[in-house]
Amino acid sequence: MSLSHLDGAFGWPATAVVAILVAFLVLGGWLSRRRFAGLVRRIEREPGALDGFYRRIIATTWVLGLCVPLVLLIEPALTPADVGLRWPAGDGIDYAVALFLLFVIVLGGLRRRRQIQGGRLVAGGQLLVLLPRTASQRRLAALLSVTAGVVEEAVFRGLFIAAGVGVLGLPLSVSALLSIALFTWGHLYQGFGGMLGAAVLGVLFTSLYIHLGEPAAARDPAHRPGSGGPAIDPTQRWRFGTG
Repeated sequence: MSLSHLDGAFGWPATAVVAILVAFLVLGGWLSRRRFAGLVRRIEREPGALDGFYRRIIATTWVLGLCVPLVLLIEPALTPADVGLRWPAGDGIDYAVALFLLFVIVLGGLRRRRQIQGGRLVAGGQLLVLLPRTASQRRLAALLSVTAGVVEEAVFRGLFIAAGVGVLGLPLSVSALLSIALFTWGHLYQGFGGMLGAAVLGVLFTSLYIHLGEPAAARDPAHRPGSGGPAIDPTQRWRFGTG
C-alpha cells in the first residue's frame, strides 16, 4: 500500500475539516472521564438514561463519519480508495481474519451474557453500567457496535492515515501510529485496561488495512507490473501541498 500520490492532494478546505475533527476528538477524550462519571450518576437515578446515551453516541458518531464523504466532496483530487473506501484486496486473508474476529466477539458476548444472567460478573467496575439490560437497550447496543465499527474504520484507518501523509508529509508508518494514538486516547474514560485493549485493536486493524490494502501481486516485487504504483518506502517523506 502506497499513499505517495496524496502529496498535495489535501487543499485548505479538506485540511480544515480534518483539523476540526481531530480537535473535537482530542477534546472529547480529555472530557470523557468527567462525562462518564456524570453518566453513571444519571443511570443510577434514571432508568432511561442508558437508552438516551446509546442514541446520542450513535447520532454523534454518524455525524463525525460524515466528515469522510465531506472531505471527498470538497477535495476532488481525492478518491474513495484514498481514504480506505474500497473492497478488500487481501486474497481472502482479510475475510478469514474478519470471520475469526467475529467468532471471537460473538463467543465472548455469549459468555459475558451467561455471566451476567448467573450473577457471576463482578469485575469491570463502573463500565458495567454501559451493558444493556433490556431488549430495547440490546438493540441500541447492537446498532452502536455496527456504527462504531463502520465509522471508526473510515475515520481512523482511512481518513486520518491519508491526512497524515497528504497534509503533514509524514511517512505512512508514522501517520498510522498517530492515528492509533488518537483512537486509543478516545477510550480514556475506560481506564488503562480499556485504553490498552483499544491500542491492541488499533494496531491489529491498522496492520490489516495497510498490509492487505492491495493485491498480493502488487506487494510482491517479483510480480509487480512496471506500470503499477510505487512500493512502500518507510523512509520516504511527502511534502505538504495546498491542493
